[in-house]
Amino acid sequence: MNKNYKVILSLACFVAGCSVLLVLQSFSVFSVIPGGNTGGNVDTDPITNISLTVNYGNGTTRTWTTITLTGTTTADRSVYAATAQKCSMSYDDYGGGAYFITGIDGQLQNSTHFWQYYVNGKYASVGACAYVLHSQDTIYWNFTTNYYG
Repeated sequence: MNKNYKVILSLACFVAGCSVLLVLQSFSVFSVIPGGNTGGNVDTDPITNISLTVNYGNGTTRTWTTITLTGTTTADRSVYAATAQKCSMSYDDYGGGAYFITGIDGQLQNSTHFWQYYVNGKYASVGACAYVLHSQDTIYWNFTTNYYG
């Protein structure tokens, strides 16, 4: 009986840990930063005319409309790469190439607010370094208290 209890407890801990990672991923800020596992090679044509809007949650919103991305890896062509061209990015390192975006231009997450992003008006379901952009895409970062707002 004691051995079965240990197996069940170990399995429960594993499932809980996986659940935490899935929740963090659902907030679309848990991702791989360039230099880690970037997913390999992708298209080599430049990605042009990307629009980026950052809503800092304090009445300040900034917009850029002519971002171009080049490079051959997923990370080179990602939401993170486009945002990092125009803004300073802060993140926590969770090891193994996994990072959590914690701030943009010094606006850091806190106990009531966090960063989330949308592409072409749709809430992103992957981390900022995993989302490969295309020409004409529109990125919107929002510093918010609402999980989907």
